[in-house]
Amino acid sequence: MQERSGRLGRSDWLGRTLSRSRPRSGPDALTRGGDATFLVAAPPRWAGPTYMTDGHATSSLGVLLPFCCLSCVLLLAEEAYSQDSRNRTGQYVHELWRTEDGLPVNSVQAIRQARDGYLWIGTQEGLVRFDGARFTVFDSANTAAITNNYFTSLLVDREGGVWAGTFGGGVVRYRHGALGAQELAGSPKNRRVRCLYEDSRGSVWIGSDAGLTRWLDGKATTFDAKNGLPGGAVTSLCEDRDGDLWIGTRTGGLSRLSGAGSFGVVSPEGFPAARSILCLAADKAGRMWIGTGGHGLWCYENGRVRGYTIADGLPDNAVRSLCEDREGGIWIGTDGGICRFAGGGFSRYATGDAIDATVVLAICQDVEGSLWVGTLGAGMHRLRRSLFLTYGRREGLSHDSTTSIYEDRSGNVWVGTAGGGLNRLKDGELTTYTTKNGLPSNFVLSLWEDLEGTLWVGTTAGLSWLKNGVIGKFDSTQSPAAMTISALYVDREGFLWIGTAGGGLLRYRDGQITAYGREQGLQSDSVWAIHQDREGTLWIGTMGGGLSRLARDTISFVGSTDVIGGDIVFAFHEDSAGAMWIGTNGGLCRLQGSTITKYSTRDGLLSDTIFRVLEDSHGNLWMSCSKGIFRVNKQHLLDRGAGRSGSVVCIGYDTADGLRNVECNGGTQPAGWRDTRGRLWFPTNGGVAVIDAEGIETNRVPPPVFIEEVLIDQRRVESTGTISISPDSRSFELHYTALSLLVPRRVRFRYFLEGFDREWVDAGARRAAYYTNIPPGRYRFKVVACNNDGVWNRTGAAFELSLPPHYYQTYWFYGLCALATALATGVAHRLRIRQVQARGRALAVKVDEALAHIRILRGMLPICASCKNIRDDKGYWNQIEMYIRDHSEAEFSHGICPDCMKKLYPDFVEKRGSEDAPETPSHDQQ
Repeated sequence: MQERSGRLGRSDWLGRTLSRSRPRSGPDALTRGGDATFLVAAPPRWAGPTYMTDGHATSSLGVLLPFCCLSCVLLLAEEAYSQDSRNRTGQYVHELWRTEDGLPVNSVQAIRQARDGYLWIGTQEGLVRFDGARFTVFDSANTAAITNNYFTSLLVDREGGVWAGTFGGGVVRYRHGALGAQELAGSPKNRRVRCLYEDSRGSVWIGSDAGLTRWLDGKATTFDAKNGLPGGAVTSLCEDRDGDLWIGTRTGGLSRLSGAGSFGVVSPEGFPAARSILCLAADKAGRMWIGTGGHGLWCYENGRVRGYTIADGLPDNAVRSLCEDREGGIWIGTDGGICRFAGGGFSRYATGDAIDATVVLAICQDVEGSLWVGTLGAGMHRLRRSLFLTYGRREGLSHDSTTSIYEDRSGNVWVGTAGGGLNRLKDGELTTYTTKNGLPSNFVLSLWEDLEGTLWVGTTAGLSWLKNGVIGKFDSTQSPAAMTISALYVDREGFLWIGTAGGGLLRYRDGQITAYGREQGLQSDSVWAIHQDREGTLWIGTMGGGLSRLARDTISFVGSTDVIGGDIVFAFHEDSAGAMWIGTNGGLCRLQGSTITKYSTRDGLLSDTIFRVLEDSHGNLWMSCSKGIFRVNKQHLLDRGAGRSGSVVCIGYDTADGLRNVECNGGTQPAGWRDTRGRLWFPTNGGVAVIDAEGIETNRVPPPVFIEEVLIDQRRVESTGTISISPDSRSFELHYTALSLLVPRRVRFRYFLEGFDREWVDAGARRAAYYTNIPPGRYRFKVVACNNDGVWNRTGAAFELSLPPHYYQTYWFYGLCALATALATGVAHRLRIRQVQARGRALAVKVDEALAHIRILRGMLPICASCKNIRDDKGYWNQIEMYIRDHSEAEFSHGICPDCMKKLYPDFVEKRGSEDAPETPSHDQQ
């Protein structure tokens, strides 16, 4: 997205408009007519400004102008920066939505914020609801109650219902989550609605081509010329503090309906009655503002009127929309752009972009202070207060790429640039010094004022000085001529320390220069940062050589990447406790005494490259890097370093906060400054970014949270009450939102599915939750959210989900299965027992049969006394061994006993006996 800025003619309304006012909260903040957001003084009656054109310009509403989508910062200041500390920053972040972003058409005719926080938008192609991230379009194609897509006006009533008027389709009303048609009797002209308004009595008034209709207690009463209403078509409505209803008409001028019910023409002296009235608004001071179709803006007060035209500062004499902001200023939408009336004068934009000269049809301020602007063909715009004030070329700075910033003892702010020389900001005016004025180069890298009030200026082509508007060259026999001077510093003794890119460190006073380089102990000859601490020690940060210190004219090396986290030192900051905070290319380092603590992105920092470290009065450290500007509470860092907490909370700032270019610059000194008023200045590639660190206001409005859509297996189901779904469901999608419109992309969500999730799920900025294969049961889904400043809505939104089981997942089915299993087990057991018993019986039979074949040898056996044969039962004589074998399980082996051996083989026995006998000794041997 492109970034641009614009300027208004005056500035003192700048901070009062959206900076000092805190967003309102509560149910009445968006619906009461007395709220400054909607332009009236009395309670519940403001229906919003009228955005319908007069009859001659109606056809032009169909024109779509081809503007490009952009996001920019709008400067709304008479001077570059107000020196009055009561005035806050005067710039706004400008954002634009068009058809490519989700709008059905680029012409926006009505804008209102409902009580629940949604932004409702009336267009020529339907009614749109916006949550800051997504557009939901209601039209005749998807909503039966809508018969005409041309929406002209919107109203949020005291009950929170949203009324929407169409040009030909009557009125539809959104409440309880659904759109329904409001029946309007009478002629077809009665359905051509031009404006809507709710008065203090609760009556809803509908202005149409047929006249005026009052809706009260479900009944409609019509007023037209027969009842004394002049002028035919009613284009605008507003109630004054006396309870009278003012009525603007297309051709009959201005009239008023008194509380007694009688109509009268309003024609004070100097105000012609036949004028075309396009819009009305009553402010908190009791004045009635009247926008006409070509005769400028009129203010009615105490029976007198005063007119304002182009000659008085209006962008155009056709005034189509009005809105009083919380500071009492009147925003005016014309056919030539938007302006603001305050303090008796007009301030108008000069942005050169899509909002500059377009037809402004609608203006609305939301509960968080943002201003929404609807245009003809140029989309919907949003202006919100920028936290940062930026000085660049468009504000008069000589160059957008800034390098160094310094505030001198007189309160002048000096800005060095990369190619535009030196700039001085004094009393809101900028003065530029370049080579034409005597600078050696227009690339200014370093600045510092000495004890005598001389400003020293370091450039890429050497050193010079400036005093009383005169630039002089550095005069010394050892001059660092043609050197790149990257850092300057004046110590308490008055010595000027000069850091160079390649020439080491130089000390200068009274024409004498002392050089310190590698021979004296420096690890690098490129010096980027210099600081003298309260003890008088000089700390030296180098490029590639880490950190060194100089004490008693001796340089000692402290460390590099392994000690302080990086080998490039960009900046020093010494806090009130004497701790040194050091910005390096490896993160942030804290040095106190001999203790060194390192912090990096692993600890929660936005970047590991820290160009500058500044501290505000609240104990926050502000750091710049190539990704933007961020701040961290110093105590959080100490707790993290001591192991008492997890990651630190880092708050980052980027284009959403008003930075034109997030890329800050470093490697120079000083690459940032805290001025005497507590404002912090940072050089960027888009100019100098300034923030009032002491006056930052927190968005304290917790965002309303809603569950917008529930999808079961890609099919949408209603998310009201308890949802009971099919047991066959497998996937669940839950789409939710939080209505903080200030910076929607910084809204954060957490959700929890009770009964399934074990802990809260941190969804970040994602606006959907996904679940699959959830077991049957009852669940409760809850989602909470925080706004851009971390303010949480802990109540959030919730709904209950019932997932019935299949029959085979029910307890009764489990019981039946258990019973069936028990029965089956019992039957199987009995069958098993029977089988075992049967097998036992069968085995017994087999045993009996086996035993039946076994003969037990007992009783008298007939045996031959001679041969020892035995007679069997059949009368046969058998050898004894055969008989025993047949009648028992015994087997035989055959051998011969000693007696039989002697009897049958005497020779063998005798021979064997002699061989075995022992040898008898002879007499000689004895």
